[in-house]
Amino acid sequence: MNDAVAINSMLTTNVGLTQLYNKDTKVYAPDWSTGSFLVITPEVFVAGTTSSVISRVTSPKWTVNGKPVSEVGGTAAASAPYALTIKQNMTAATSYNVQFEGTYTDPESGLTTPVKAVITLNKVETGTASPVLTVQQPQGMDFINDTPESLQAVAYFLRGGQEDTTNVTYKWEKQESSGSWTTITNAGGFSGATTKTLTLTKDAVLNFLNVRVTITDTDSGSATHNKTFTAYASFRDASDPIQVHISSSTGDKIVNGQGNTELTAELWRAGVEIDKEGTGYTYTWYKHDKTGTADEDWNTTGSKTGKKLTVPATDIDQKATFVCDVSKGTAAAASTMKSSEK
Repeated sequence: MNDAVAINSMLTTNVGLTQLYNKDTKVYAPDWSTGSFLVITPEVFVAGTTSSVISRVTSPKWTVNGKPVSEVGGTAAASAPYALTIKQNMTAATSYNVQFEGTYTDPESGLTTPVKAVITLNKVETGTASPVLTVQQPQGMDFINDTPESLQAVAYFLRGGQEDTTNVTYKWEKQESSGSWTTITNAGGFSGATTKTLTLTKDAVLNFLNVRVTITDTDSGSATHNKTFTAYASFRDASDPIQVHISSSTGDKIVNGQGNTELTAELWRAGVEIDKEGTGYTYTWYKHDKTGTADEDWNTTGSKTGKKLTVPATDIDQKATFVCDVSKGTAAAASTMKSSEK
């Protein structure tokens, strides 16, 4: 969870994600080398909105399978929306992993955020048993304000148009912010990490997530024995940002060093308070003394947990600051409340 503005990005195409090639007639469908050029357009959204803000993105960079787009007959527009046009068929590859990168600048704060989006295009050869791996997302790619409960990426290993699920292994990976790939395990919102179907909850997605599956053909009698095939998918959390507000039962003061006050961490999203019962998130409180120094001995461990926090007068020496960290899965946010004696 992050109470700052979240930026999401995606790639859209003017045609389907699969190009068919008939080895007998040597015909591609659609044929990107003629009038049906492949056009891929990046879109960038501020979480909770539906209009693309690609015009605020600078330093655009496209790659196909990690190489310059010119190697596959591609050209990119120099101005927004920076559409990539490819006028060459997939003659030397069975798939294109197309990636767009850029830098988003917030018009109010001037802060910059890197954006990245990936899409995979596949070539399927007909009339032969040549294998191809594709990934489908039957529920779509978006989580929006806790809906749906989960999404899936399903890998299909095809030979001559027929799915092959015998003697194959599956390995799912996710792309880190550094660009590197790490193996997915059945934790942190993921399940099915070694099966054809990867299931994930929104806890697994912080703004945007790229995943890929690699299958290995373990059939010793197959022409592709021990060969690997890889395909990609993307997910995003398009939820409105969550803000944390701390309320106090007595304001920000305890009078004459007597009594106590109760602090409550409230979570708000799109103008609606969520998690009123305090069961959906973890609330961790920290105390800083009048000099701003963290009180490591407070409650022995230096922290307390719970949506509500009772603060007795004995916890305040002239002034104290209480910070609440709210977390769920891999995301977190924080808010601060200052209290003083009078």
